[in-house]
Formats: sequence, C-alpha cells, structure tokens
Amino acid sequence: MTHENGISVLLVDDDPLVLAATSRFLRKRGIRTICASSPFGVTALVRKEAPDAVVLDCHMPGLDGAFLLRVLRTSPGTARTPVIFYSGEAEHTLAELAQSLGVRYAAKGRGPVPLVEMIFAALKIPLWKASRAMSLNPAEHLPSPTH
Repeated sequence: MTHENGISVLLVDDDPLVLAATSRFLRKRGIRTICASSPFGVTALVRKEAPDAVVLDCHMPGLDGAFLLRVLRTSPGTARTPVIFYSGEAEHTLAELAQSLGVRYAAKGRGPVPLVEMIFAALKIPLWKASRAMSLNPAEHLPSPTH
C-alpha cells in the first residue's frame, strides 16, 4: 500500500485484536505501521525503524507504557520521538497520566479517529490533512478495549 502521508508509526499493544485493527485503520489512511505486541525491545525497534511517532498502550504485562516512555526519553536516538498513549484506561486517569508525563493521548473507547488526530498533532501536521485522511471512512471502528 502507498503511504501517501509519508508517516510511519510504531504501535505497541499487547492485545492482538487492537493491534491489528489499529494498524489496518492507520494503513488505510496512508500511515505506515510497525507493530510490536510486547514492550520489550521497543527501544531497539525505534532506533532500527525510526518511526515518526510511537503509540503506546499504558498497561502491558511486564512493562507499562509510562516506564517505557521514560526509557525512550532517556535513550539516545529515541528521546525526541513523539509518543502518544492509546489506552482503554478511564479517560480522566489517562489524561492525568499523559499530562504528568508530557505526552498526548487518545482513549481506545473513543475509537481510532482521535488517535489519528493526536498523531498528526504530535507531528505538527495541519489538522486539515488529518481531516482528509479521516474522510476515507470515519465510521470504521475498532474492537472494544480490554484494558
């Protein structure tokens, strides 16, 4: 598939359904996706693939998103990569966590459209481009979050 937006995103989520559906949704909007079903090895993957942004689930077995964010922020080659939390956490809790860590967030319960908007905002891409990407099929939804 052509990635007409020229954007690549690393998705990190331990839920295979959410990972696959989110990846499919983003790819249909011209965003290249790299998927990781585990938080382990993400720093090396970011260095190797050099994605424009990283989308992290907050709650994964063994290593949560907040800890992984701290690792990314202190590692050469990954410190400047924008990170967006994408979680099934209660939205007010997610908002507080994201604000305390200085990252953007999108709640899984609101579907993938806000995630695309946060990706474009994190990359300082004009909102009209995000709107254009969303016009392909804004009614498409992801499975319900499990965590």
